[in-house]
Amino acid sequence: MWSLTLPKLEDGSLLIAHDSRYKCCITKQNGEKVDRIPGWAKYSRQNKQTLLYEAVFWNPDAPYVWQHERPAKSESLRVYEAHVGMVSDVLYN
Repeated sequence: MWSLTLPKLEDGSLLIAHDSRYKCCITKQNGEKVDRIPGWAKYSRQNKQTLLYEAVFWNPDAPYVWQHERPAKSESLRVYEAHVGMVSDVLYN
């Protein structure tokens, strides 16, 4: 496991600007490098030129204001999405 702490700039602003794109570069055992969207990304969108998805650092000046109340919590399990193929052996071969 690893972590990275980026210091703020002298004016107190963040080093990475809101709406910046980012990816993680993973080096496989054979030395090949592959770019991946981090599993902890909170926002991603599709690049209109490449059609690939990119992680986006989302930190707007003003927080989002919800337009509707949160729905009541379900009593039973709900699985919204499951991405089985996102973490596959392709990274480890």
